[in-house]
Amino acid sequence: MIDVESQRPAAAKVYVRTRALAAVALWTSIIPAAWSSVEVGWDGALIWWPPTAVAAIPLCVPGRKPFRVAALTSALLLAVLSLPGLFFGWYLHLPAALILVAAAQADPLQRTPRLSRVAVAVGVTVAMVTTAAWAVEIYRMALAPADALTVHTSSRFDVTEQPYRRIIEGDGSGIGFGADSVSFTGTDDGTGPILWVSFRKGLSGEEQDRLRQHLLELPEVTAVRLCPRLQPLC
Repeated sequence: MIDVESQRPAAAKVYVRTRALAAVALWTSIIPAAWSSVEVGWDGALIWWPPTAVAAIPLCVPGRKPFRVAALTSALLLAVLSLPGLFFGWYLHLPAALILVAAAQADPLQRTPRLSRVAVAVGVTVAMVTTAAWAVEIYRMALAPADALTVHTSSRFDVTEQPYRRIIEGDGSGIGFGADSVSFTGTDDGTGPILWVSFRKGLSGEEQDRLRQHLLELPEVTAVRLCPRLQPLC
């Protein structure tokens, strides 16, 4: 008996590069959903993951033409979802949409070889830049060594009066103990301002402990936490 499936033209199958780009698009969509789940909580999975489900659709579609339609449709859906989902971080899935558009154009059996190569190059470039950007962000938010102190204060901490005014001197001179920069922001939860106190490079662990203890002893300071400089609200 002749195997009909084996006799189908190779052109009827999804070209390997297009499917690979679709897989890469799914990868760039998984990263923001997974990070949001870890950072904010898995309780919000129904909020973080719908765009990822959309990005996965093309990989479930066999056939060259249906794949192309699915890729373009999914890309359009991701672009549309990015607007109402702005507050949910769905705009972070736009790179996946761009890669899916590239995947739809990357089949050399439907496009000229030159256009196919350009589409692959664009898709790979977007994927590499997106992955690198997320790697930097994850390092910055979760893995960077602590190099600053977040100082929480009570509602009686008034930056316009002494001794509090001296504490917030921008160069850290009002604190000492290795502090080299101080900034602050107000809060709306009934507490005092939050101070960010960075310290000079090379400050030993013992010196950091002394600085932290000194900050805890300042008037109206309620808590001090060691945080990465680029993630002050830890």
